[in-house]
Amino acid sequence: MLRYLVLLGACGAVAHAQDWAAIDRQLAAVRAAVEARDLKTAQDASNALWQLTAKEWSKAHTPADNLRQAETIAASNPDARRTALPHLALLAVQAGEWEKAGEYARETLAAPSPVIDSVHVGNNVLGLVALQEGDVAGAELYLRSAGDAKGDNLLKRWGPTLALAKALLDKGRKEAVLEYLLACKSFVSDQAKLDSWIATLKGGGIPDFAGTYLWSM
Repeated sequence: MLRYLVLLGACGAVAHAQDWAAIDRQLAAVRAAVEARDLKTAQDASNALWQLTAKEWSKAHTPADNLRQAETIAASNPDARRTALPHLALLAVQAGEWEKAGEYARETLAAPSPVIDSVHVGNNVLGLVALQEGDVAGAELYLRSAGDAKGDNLLKRWGPTLALAKALLDKGRKEAVLEYLLACKSFVSDQAKLDSWIATLKGGGIPDFAGTYLWSM
């Protein structure tokens, strides 16, 4: 069971990837960590595998392609749509389709997904939409609301969505990001990483979110 839990997130992307030599090496690293029952190394290795396969996937599929495909699947029935709404909102952001992103985000807040934390995703997306419209203060409010999430299994294991936080840090809005990260401690398992970012902010620095799971929306 442990093997499946660690490898499941990467399997779908691997099927479409192109740089097989690099993927084989990273997959071997994941397997070795699982066999050794080293959860921390397995987590880091599976995160690296996810990033590698996602990069390869993006070479053959544009963000707009991914959005259209997800919309087609979600249209199959109302339950599938409700479950997928947070994902659709994120894909619309990646595709630069801001009107759709806002619509999906508001819809998932009104009808929460049973799988993905709609409070977290919906507010993060609406904050990014607000930034596109030049509303920095509004974006800060949405970021704070995103921190009110209970957290789903993915967020608990890998940490919060950080695209909006990074965008606000780039605008010098450290206080809102600090409040967000402190709030996320209520549902994130990797407290050490959060504590490091929080300490950096309190010390006047800027945390490095690069390479963090869920960083790229």
